[in-house]
Amino acid sequence: YELEEFESLTGTELTFTDRGFIDARLIEIFGEIPDDVNERLPEEPLVVVPYNEIGTYGGELQALSLGPESGNSEFMSWRHNNFLRYAEDLVTIVPNIVKDYSVNDDTTEFAFTLRKGHKWSDGEPFTVDDVMFWWEDIILNEELTPTVPSYWIFGGEPMTVEKVDDVNFVIKTAAPAPGLIPWLASTWITPAAPRHYLESKHIEYNPDINDEAVAEGFASWVEYFFSWYGEWNDSVHRYGVPRLEAWVLVDEDDPGYQVMMANPYY
Repeated sequence: YELEEFESLTGTELTFTDRGFIDARLIEIFGEIPDDVNERLPEEPLVVVPYNEIGTYGGELQALSLGPESGNSEFMSWRHNNFLRYAEDLVTIVPNIVKDYSVNDDTTEFAFTLRKGHKWSDGEPFTVDDVMFWWEDIILNEELTPTVPSYWIFGGEPMTVEKVDDVNFVIKTAAPAPGLIPWLASTWITPAAPRHYLESKHIEYNPDINDEAVAEGFASWVEYFFSWYGEWNDSVHRYGVPRLEAWVLVDEDDPGYQVMMANPYY
């Protein structure tokens, strides 16, 4: 449910709590984090109703993974921050990260609305600018992406992404794309990237980045950029890269172990 919808149906006003503390490792990586959970949640949070009762915060999950690049998919693929998700009937597709979406009759135009006040794991706003940065500066940048991936091509042409305002954007396709919505509900790829964080690693915004990359031991700014960004989040082995997903990396010994902690803004 959307918060307003849930409160209207139940005649109640929800209050929000968290685990009661913020781990020092998260503060060390992301900086100061507000103690009040209400300052961290979006203005329009998604309300997930438990099957039986609300659980208890805390504890640890320990599990084995085939390797650091497998994305811990054996036990944590459900942490993916999809724009959409399948409901419990495994048929109906409903909003997840986005607050709402609509599709025109011939499935060539897809409108999305983000949640007001949604934040990255470093507390910075998540807006349509992050979607546009992902599309225009990563996918359509021929150095970073020489060929647009087939899953963003319809009718032989790359889809277009248009910003309406800070929380609304529209995807248009040259041919009917009935598979786009199921794809967004199931893919590991987040069609957004933290613009505020990655601009300084991108040659469009930092003309000195190639020299900086070579000085750091990388062949070019492209190789350097992909050490900070990847479609598969676990291909990035750096602390502090802002995430939208429920857990963020705080420690690892490649390939020995990874330690992930709850994203305080999730």
